[in-house]
Amino acid sequence: MIIELGIKCYRNFPASLNWFQFGMLQVHNFSPGSVQTLYPADIAYEEGSVDGQTWTPWFYVDIEPSINNQIRMSYGEIRALWYPAWAFPGSTEKLPELYIKNAGEAVKVADIPVDYVADWGGGGWVALGPVTINLAPPITPEFWTGFANTYEIP
Repeated sequence: MIIELGIKCYRNFPASLNWFQFGMLQVHNFSPGSVQTLYPADIAYEEGSVDGQTWTPWFYVDIEPSINNQIRMSYGEIRALWYPAWAFPGSTEKLPELYIKNAGEAVKVADIPVDYVADWGGGGWVALGPVTINLAPPITPEFWTGFANTYEIP
């Protein structure tokens, strides 16, 4: 199953670096060995700009959901994404948001928990996650209604 997964990033501190830098993202379905690690080369497309006020990298994640129809974004890294107000007065502390696309429309799943790592890799890196994603079941009541309205059942 291919899922479009996006991370909406907000420029939440005016004096921050003028660009976002994507490091990595890990997604899995709770099964051993199911982890997919995505790197900058895996960004399928982008909305906004890495040097703008918002930026959303989108990824095509090829993963089968768990038996309870869930996947998990377990970890990610993006630089210049989030700044804590205690260390950066004026920060809005607006969290990044996790989106999936459903029928071509972006649907917000959650605000992503973050951890600012001040002295790692030259500063400004933020660790993301974890977030559990509950996917819509593949067969819905609407499917059965559509089926019943389309086919004559003897």
